[in-house]
Amino acid sequence: MRDIVATIQREQDEVIRAPADGTVLVRGAPGTGKTAVALHRVAYLLFRHRQRFGSRGVLVVGPNPRFTSYIERVLPSLGEGSADLRSLGDLVDGVAASVHDDPALARVKGAEAMTNVLRRAVADQAPGAPGELRVVFKGVVVALDRGRLDRIRADVHRRSRGSVNAARGRAAEALLDAVGPVHEHRRAGGGGGSRGRRGRVVERDPGRRRARVPRREQGGTSGDGSPREKFDGRVREQRAFTDFLVAWWPLRTPLDVLRSLGDAERLRRAAGRDVPREDVPALAASWAEGPLSYQDAALLDELDALLGSPPRPSRRRRAPAADDPFVVDGVNILTGEEVADESWEPEMEELTTSIERLERSRRVDDGVVEERPEYAHIVVDEAQDLSPMQWRMLGRRGRQASWTIVEDPAQSAWEDLDAARAAMESALGGERRGRGRPRKRAPRARHEYELTTNYRNSTEIAAVSARVLAEALPDARPARAVRTSGIDPVVDLVPESDLATAARAAAEDLLHRVEGTIGVIVPLALDSGGQATLFDGTPWDDAERARLAADLPERVQVLDVLEAKGLEFDAAVIVAPETVAAQSPRGLRVLYVAVSRATQRLTVLTADPEWRAKLLDG
Repeated sequence: MRDIVATIQREQDEVIRAPADGTVLVRGAPGTGKTAVALHRVAYLLFRHRQRFGSRGVLVVGPNPRFTSYIERVLPSLGEGSADLRSLGDLVDGVAASVHDDPALARVKGAEAMTNVLRRAVADQAPGAPGELRVVFKGVVVALDRGRLDRIRADVHRRSRGSVNAARGRAAEALLDAVGPVHEHRRAGGGGGSRGRRGRVVERDPGRRRARVPRREQGGTSGDGSPREKFDGRVREQRAFTDFLVAWWPLRTPLDVLRSLGDAERLRRAAGRDVPREDVPALAASWAEGPLSYQDAALLDELDALLGSPPRPSRRRRAPAADDPFVVDGVNILTGEEVADESWEPEMEELTTSIERLERSRRVDDGVVEERPEYAHIVVDEAQDLSPMQWRMLGRRGRQASWTIVEDPAQSAWEDLDAARAAMESALGGERRGRGRPRKRAPRARHEYELTTNYRNSTEIAAVSARVLAEALPDARPARAVRTSGIDPVVDLVPESDLATAARAAAEDLLHRVEGTIGVIVPLALDSGGQATLFDGTPWDDAERARLAADLPERVQVLDVLEAKGLEFDAAVIVAPETVAAQSPRGLRVLYVAVSRATQRLTVLTADPEWRAKLLDG
């Protein structure tokens, strides 16, 4: 990276100076300088088009926090420090995902079919929602049972084209529409103790003769309105109605909904035919507890788009909240208005720029209301690994953006490349997907480039990575390495039970041979349902990694193969390549990434004699 930043080559300079409009797609094998070129392009665009790209900003997205920490030291060296650097795990405000799902779970969570699952989850009743509404009008108890309430809920969701959280007012109107005809029934002479139309249960209030109904329950509305208007007004004012509405249609957060799917039965209802039944238990368990994953961040963003924000609060001078039955905890539950009493005085409010207000503006697409920043230009590194749901997350932030996409399909860890490509095209502006048929957008200009020279790896290390690439993709062509070091990679055969000890010893040895960084790259830590574990059956979890890294200097980093994406080290130790290759259908491609991280020295530790022969002899 340092060498490329200082010595940009002609094929790289063409990418940097590509037209500012549309999409620039950069492909290249490991070590060809894709990331350095993308960062140079950010600096170039901000220098040449400061007014255009500086107003709404430039977003640079990498695969993980290690990567963003790595590149945030590069942009300032190019004279640019204003770009917003995010990883896929912290792209959603308030979310800091830092773990990878095992390949089987990631495949389910990342598929675009999850949009259907999340829509059903949002439309389902919230945990703890009441199953019956009971209100009193002129001594008559009117009740809606669970079946009728479910139909009302479904109808409100079907008719709503916006924020679910903002639809509480519509939900209140739908409830009134369900109980309102009771008033007409009474005017027509209907008696008590009957079942009204549409499944409403109507019965006499057993306490009517013993005590007068309190005024709050009768309602205080007066005037010359129609009988129906009087009825609606009086029911609205009942505490029983407002309390029910708050519990039945709560203002939910994305995390509330996602965690609620930790209930396997609730998840089965939401899953429909979009999630295989055998995957439901593991999926529910991942959401019931434990940290959020990178794929979960995209699901939270989807839920945020579906739920939207509640009605924006606005402070007004009003009657004291204690006298207003619509006010619960200082907020009008129907309008979202924050209510203050007569003693309230204006307070200082936060000053915002026009740019900040633009970023907070509400935009509607896919039938949902959203509130999130949108950028003028987005750079996506390691784009070949993004799932369809992650592309949807990025697409919301770049509806009017130009893009720089950096990828190498040979390194892809995502299994369904066709689905990911379709989602990418949608995010880049090929079409807008929502309810109903996709809506085509005007085509945007696209400029495609391929980088063919490997500046990172020595020819000796490049030969090893080429052998892995031949196993993964026999027809793929590796980049041409141009630097020879005279240092051959080390491939040692080690008993599986001794891999941890051997990895530690290899790292300590490399500390004396290189002055820069050392990466110890290990397989993913799979849970008990996974196929492969490391070190005599013990999963390679955070505790095992911390034990290996204990007392080693900071320039030694212990990380799994997915965390190594996009990074480079002066020396690398690859542990158990046979395990990495077996952990997922794309395991060989992931291994190809791992063995191409080193610039000077490469050590591979394997318990499989066949793999030692493959890496040494081809």
